[in-house]
Amino acid sequence: MHPKVTQALVLLGGKGERLKDLTQQIPKPLLPLCGKPLLQYVLEHLKSHGIRKAILSLCHLPEQFQAFLQKDPVPGLAYEISVESSPLGTAGAIRHALPRTQETTLVLNGDLLTDFDLSAMQDFHQKKSAHLTIAMVAVPNPSSFGVIETDPDGKILRFLEKPQPHQTPARTINAGYYLLEPEILEWIPPGKPCSIEREIFPKLIENQKRLFGYALKGYWLDIGTPERYRQAEQDLRSGKLKLV
Repeated sequence: MHPKVTQALVLLGGKGERLKDLTQQIPKPLLPLCGKPLLQYVLEHLKSHGIRKAILSLCHLPEQFQAFLQKDPVPGLAYEISVESSPLGTAGAIRHALPRTQETTLVLNGDLLTDFDLSAMQDFHQKKSAHLTIAMVAVPNPSSFGVIETDPDGKILRFLEKPQPHQTPARTINAGYYLLEPEILEWIPPGKPCSIEREIFPKLIENQKRLFGYALKGYWLDIGTPERYRQAEQDLRSGKLKLV
């Protein structure tokens, strides 16, 4: 019986450039949705799936996140903060925040609204003895995303960035949630900017690490544009998305 994953790293360092009219003074994950910050929904969702410690990776306006945590937004959840002096990218932020971890860690982008069954993803990760499991979501048109191709067992074969329709039949994209084992951190150079999507994932495939994609069903929205921000508010108000 594998131990439950209880530690999550939430990546919150971006500036939210596409929402810059809203995010010049407030970080995107702290923008309000139906009366409470997006990040509060994210943390409540994590706690509902057994997460007990959330590490927040910060760079842009970190003092606002610290003020948010002082209000104890999710009682019973422990917090740590990792602050970058300059942006390190997704992989660099992970290495900076988890220099000595010995635990399987759930890593996620902090600007996503979802009701994914993260417990099922954990079960899949453990069953496959994966080094890294990437949550995937199917989209009708993946041409503006990074597509993930897998074999029937879920093992990742390759990544295609913004493919043309003739390049692949796959419609599954990176959903911004990862389960990673501590040894993956050894592949990330410390102290320098690095992208986990563009630099580390392909390197792990080349070195035959056990990378799996897990297709999650349910609601998923990247709140990266004014249109999607308004959509998230509407979906919460209408009951299309029911969270904790």
